[in-house]
Amino acid sequence: GEAVRAPFVDKYDKVRAERSEVTKPLYDKLKALEEGINPITARELLAKELEVASPGNVAALKRYSTHLGEEGATLRPIQIENTIQELGDKVNAYARTGENNAARRYREIKDAYEADLATSPVGLNHREEYRKLSQPINEIETSSLLNNFVKKNKDINKAEGFVVSSEKIPS
Repeated sequence: GEAVRAPFVDKYDKVRAERSEVTKPLYDKLKALEEGINPITARELLAKELEVASPGNVAALKRYSTHLGEEGATLRPIQIENTIQELGDKVNAYARTGENNAARRYREIKDAYEADLATSPVGLNHREEYRKLSQPINEIETSSLLNNFVKKNKDINKAEGFVVSSEKIPS
């Protein structure tokens, strides 16, 4: 089984390392930008969402609205990027649990933040490169079979190593 896993894991690790090597300088450039962006698109969308939000959604939406600050306030591009990543996690979590309306709403908010970030000097290059280089990684990580080949065991009560032992992998 290990003879099957080893080259697969090596290739997986190389692809992940390449993604980091290419995108880290792009993210560093984004972090270095001090010039603020006025997130007009996100601010307008959140204002509309708050007008029609159910009581259960108001607090979360207000959190993002407050983060944007008053009309005319700016955010550093890295702050917008971090918010986009957080919203992406929310979209994925809602989609996995079947809460499609919430997933759609947060996807729209995420898209609005991305539109605002696109106006920065570095635009969305870092996101586009990351997305492109993530495709082979995502194919592995979203496959229940392939993911178990590369997924490390994080349960401290069990033996260290991979989730699926080498003995269980057909050779």
